[in-house]
Amino acid sequence: MKIVSHILGLAIACIAMPAVAKPAYVASTVNLRAAPGTGSEIVAKIPGGSLVDAGACDEGWCEISWQDKKGFAIQTALNMSGRVPQPRAAAGPAYRQGPQGPQVVEGSPARNAAKIIAPVLMFHGDQDQNVNVEESKFMAGKLRDAGKPVDLVIFPGLDHQLPSSEARMRVLSQSDAFFRKTLGL
Repeated sequence: MKIVSHILGLAIACIAMPAVAKPAYVASTVNLRAAPGTGSEIVAKIPGGSLVDAGACDEGWCEISWQDKKGFAIQTALNMSGRVPQPRAAAGPAYRQGPQGPQVVEGSPARNAAKIIAPVLMFHGDQDQNVNVEESKFMAGKLRDAGKPVDLVIFPGLDHQLPSSEARMRVLSQSDAFFRKTLGL
């Protein structure tokens, strides 16, 4: 009977113990929210590469502690393997050494920069994992080489979605100025 009470006591202790936080890395910028769900208030934006403490996860959301802030982050944005993620090597533009053929040449903006007649304004986050920032730099260079007006605005530390409110305001104000100048307004 003594052994049964010890096992029962151990089982109750294990159930009652709170989940221990584990270190996790944020793959790319993620919102720290006050409660699970995309409709919840954003407490902070955690930059990609940050180390956080991840607690219990439920229905795709994990309890997170980061820089004295607590909240929830979507589980898919977290690397909880326990290993420090290695930076991914930037892939070079595929069209430079990629497939050849008339459809590639005909459809490539970089290869047809001389044919572009309108001024070009481009925005790019340097942490973009969908489209390497080198693509925009390459295109801007081709346009400049062709004597075409081009402005390239690069946002340090931001990804493809440009999640910063300040960056989005800058995109809007620079786009407004660009169109006013280009259209003579």
